[in-house]
Amino acid sequence: MRYNYWTMRYLPDPARGEFINIGLLVGLDGADWAVRTVQSFDRVSRLGGDLNVARHWSSNFREMVAANTDALAGIVMSQGTINSLRGFHNNAVQLSAPLPVVAESAEAAIEVLYDRLVIEPAHSPRSTSHSRAVRTLGEAYGQLRPTLSLCKRVKVRAGRQSLDFDFALKGNRIEELSRVWSFDLKDMDPQVEKVQAWGFRLQELREGGGELAGEHHLTIEQDVPVKVLYVPPKTAAQRESLDLAQDAWKKIDAKAYPLDQARELARSA
Repeated sequence: MRYNYWTMRYLPDPARGEFINIGLLVGLDGADWAVRTVQSFDRVSRLGGDLNVARHWSSNFREMVAANTDALAGIVMSQGTINSLRGFHNNAVQLSAPLPVVAESAEAAIEVLYDRLVIEPAHSPRSTSHSRAVRTLGEAYGQLRPTLSLCKRVKVRAGRQSLDFDFALKGNRIEELSRVWSFDLKDMDPQVEKVQAWGFRLQELREGGGELAGEHHLTIEQDVPVKVLYVPPKTAAQRESLDLAQDAWKKIDAKAYPLDQARELARSA
């Protein structure tokens, strides 16, 4: 499918013309939408200006995209909406002109384009704890559920939404979906927003079921077990973020396990 994408830029001083890409938006009227922004604004701060403007704007923008199908709230994403935002936000934070990209879904396009267009700080802590937790869960599944096929890094379509999962257990149907989240990050605000947005999209799966992307004949029941493995918090602020995330998981009937219970998660499948 042919989507459009927009880069989100932080430009504190239009006279200098210097900017840094802080995010990426992909979408198309009548299809799905996806957005991703930098987790850390350390690099952005080098340009000066009011960094809170960029942080606040990107946070609100992610929430708006996450709620794009909430008709009751009057929020419906469209290219017309983006064009209006481009005209209104033309100072410290800007949206580029749209460019085309071909992908199976908006989230798939984000995966292809993000690392090419947006630079994350090299010292991001996610690469260690999160990757280790994903590997631990994969090994637990492999040891305890040999009769089922283990699919890694899968995408699920539910209505107009696209959701990412780290694993799916597949027999004659999808028996279980699971995802890993980290709560030992220095800046937890973006992570909490991602968890909440993921939970919002998962509500559509709970209401009408879905299908595994790339395998359109393999449907997913709306009551499919969804499990979460999380890297435990270390600070009070991180524990508070976990509490907020657990509230979101309860609403969509996703059972959460700390990292040291990875085998119990796999065994309960």
